[in-house]
Amino acid sequence: MIERNRRGLEVVYAESREAIEAVLDRVEVAVGDVPRDLVARAPRLKWYQQLGTGVDWLLRHPEAVERPFVLT
Repeated sequence: MIERNRRGLEVVYAESREAIEAVLDRVEVAVGDVPRDLVARAPRLKWYQQLGTGVDWLLRHPEAVERPFVLT
């Protein structure tokens, strides 16, 4: 589902990997359970808010460490 807010920002609610991949090149902020390999591949990602604790997934995806996004 895609919505636009008052400021014209696009908000995408995606539950499947395929839906996330379809918008991956436009994602600047991601929240939730995003497949970690996709986090590393999002070219415009500025901020990833994961819902769980721990960042040990970065050991399995070192390419994400090189990306300039904020992880909270």
